Amino acid sequence: MNEASVKKYLNDVEYFTKKLEEDPKSRLFMPLAFAYLRLGKYDDAIDICSKGLDNHPDYHAAKTILANAFLEKGMIDEARNILYDIIEVSPDNYRANKMLGDILRNDGDFTGAAVYYRSALAISPEDFDLRVLIDELTESSNIKPFDMPSDITNLEEKLNETEKNPTDVDLLDLKNELNQVETPIVLEDEIVAETSRKEVIVEIPDEDR
Repeated sequence: MNEASVKKYLNDVEYFTKKLEEDPKSRLFMPLAFAYLRLGKYDDAIDICSKGLDNHPDYHAAKTILANAFLEKGMIDEARNILYDIIEVSPDNYRANKMLGDILRNDGDFTGAAVYYRSALAISPEDFDLRVLIDELTESSNIKPFDMPSDITNLEEKLNETEKNPTDVDLLDLKNELNQVETPIVLEDEIVAETSRKEVIVEIPDEDR
């Protein structure tokens, strides 16, 4: 992490700490915990998330941060249990499925990993890096090859075919249709919603999504 990013997250810590002092039950514990996570202060992230979740037990975005902090500390079972809890009540949570896939893949359970990776890809079909990862798993083990969700595949095939003999109307309609396919609410959206009053919005780097 470069110096500018470190300074940014330190500023976030200062800002959100003051906000929580003003309102200890605020959901702003989540961006504070995220700032600690990015700074490598995993114990602080775990402490802040745990206390905040006492007041907001169904705040799944915060739970993913807690699971991430546990993973960084090598507390795999704790992270796994949190992620299973999230998926049980929110099976369309992209990050929880992706993180569980990572855990199982690291454990050597490629079949189990593929199940959660496929769920994550079905939720976020634009994640073609994940599709490549799934393809690699299927090539290295006896896992049935994965097909992209039919709605996305069909639309993209239509778009590719239309581009061979395009008309402005056809292309516009197809691209709009693709853009309207449901995609997951990622952590960045949660933070933006929680920090709309902050002068500088907390931004999440691509590698954290």
